[in-house]
This record gives sequence, C-alpha cells and structure tokens, in this order.
Amino acid sequence: MTLIKPAALREASQAHPNKEVGIRNLKEGDLKVNGDGSVSHYYNYTVVELPGVVAQNLFNAISQATREIDEGNRFALDKLTILDSQTDKEKTKGQIVDYLLGKGYKVVAKEHLEKLYKEQQGQQSGIYNAETTVEGNNFTAVGYFISARITEEYVQVQVVNVSTGEFEGNVTVNL
Repeated sequence: MTLIKPAALREASQAHPNKEVGIRNLKEGDLKVNGDGSVSHYYNYTVVELPGVVAQNLFNAISQATREIDEGNRFALDKLTILDSQTDKEKTKGQIVDYLLGKGYKVVAKEHLEKLYKEQQGQQSGIYNAETTVEGNNFTAVGYFISARITEEYVQVQVVNVSTGEFEGNVTVNL
C-alpha cells in the first residue's frame, strides 16, 4: 500500500485542483479482471480538505494557549483581528469555534450575551407569559476569552481568564 497512497493522493489532488487535500481511511477494495487477463485493484478512501498554513498555525497556537485549560470549560471569542488580505474573517471565526468544540470546550456566542441578558430581564418583569419564559438565573458564565490576531508575518492567540483577568496563554507563531 505504500505506493498506492501517493497515487490516491495524486488522484484526489487532480479531482480538486483548487484545494489542498489529503486522503484518509485508505482500504483495498474490489479486484477486477480485465479483458486481457490482467488484474486491477480498486481502493477506497476519503478525500479531506487540509487546512492552509495560516489555519494550521492558528490551530497550533490555540492548542498551545489552551493546553492548561480543562475540557468542558467555556470560551467566548473576544476579538478576531485579521490584517492579511487572504484570510476570510467569518470563515476563520467558524474554524476557531469548530476547533474549540472539537477539543471538548464549550463556546459561548459573546455577541449574544447582552441580548440574552436583556431578554431574561424583560421576562422577569411580569409582562411575559410565565409558561413561555426562560428560567431565571440560568445564564451560563464564560470562563475564558480568546483573542486571535493574524498578520502577514504571524498568528497570535491570547487566552484570558474572565474571573481573574490573567492571561492563561499568549502564543505567537511565525508564518
């Protein structure tokens, strides 16, 4: 299979010329006897899009900055600054959220916290139907703010403990 993997990767790259791809789950499939009596081997594999250099360095920086923080803690993306011309901010924000969720953390939508708080305050005023209101004091606190900065030269990730205001992680990775 050592020769098969490069061939499968080449085939996947040709099928997806505008993406950096890899292959996973390479398994030998069916055999086919050709008309001339020769045998062809078929292989099954999954094609995956690999993260670009910036995304990979961002994930490495997040991993290093959060290495001392236990799984299950809550993060909110505090600030995302992108100063290069190639990185899409909304896509990167989604990648950060996906990465944190994949590492077993919970992610809170910081931009919605104030709106949720006002909703709960309004519900407690007595104007709303008691059967349709959200339970009071059921507001989930954020344990950490994470900020990321991406430039042409580096990726920086900072993690701040919301309770203490202390930096839990500050990692810069040169591109």
